[in-house]
Amino acid sequence: MRRDEQNLALEEEGLQLIKGSRWLWLKNRTRLHRQQRQALDESMALNKNLHKAYVLKEDFAEFYACPSREEAQAFLEQWAHRCKQGNLAPFARLARRLTRWKEGILAYLKHHITNAVSEGINNKVKVLKRRSYGFHDFEYFVLKIMAATGALPHLRPIPHTIRE
Repeated sequence: MRRDEQNLALEEEGLQLIKGSRWLWLKNRTRLHRQQRQALDESMALNKNLHKAYVLKEDFAEFYACPSREEAQAFLEQWAHRCKQGNLAPFARLARRLTRWKEGILAYLKHHITNAVSEGINNKVKVLKRRSYGFHDFEYFVLKIMAATGALPHLRPIPHTIRE
């Protein structure tokens, strides 16, 4: 969103405020220093779309504070509706995606389990596959995956016997 607005900025002053401010937009407002907050406020005053996007981003943090699934579902539906009404194409796409995956997102509130572990394992497998340039032996590839992910059982060392 910021990059698109930067490309559309015609005024030199507006361009300079937006350019190089990526981390200001991503950072939580409570963690900004006074000068950073001032620069962010100036940018938002010049660009309504970025202001709307920032408010929507900051408001979404309340989703994680919802105490129940029902409240979280209501918040998600209301937030997605605000995204669609805001006439911001990236947020409208995000709202559609969140609506499509709503059940999986809300399942987090019940189980507090994410797919981070499986995503991490998938990433390790992809990196291993890229580094290997293709193993010719599938069983060896599986062993390498198990070794990289810690899935191999820990073997006890073989005791050395001393012969006299």
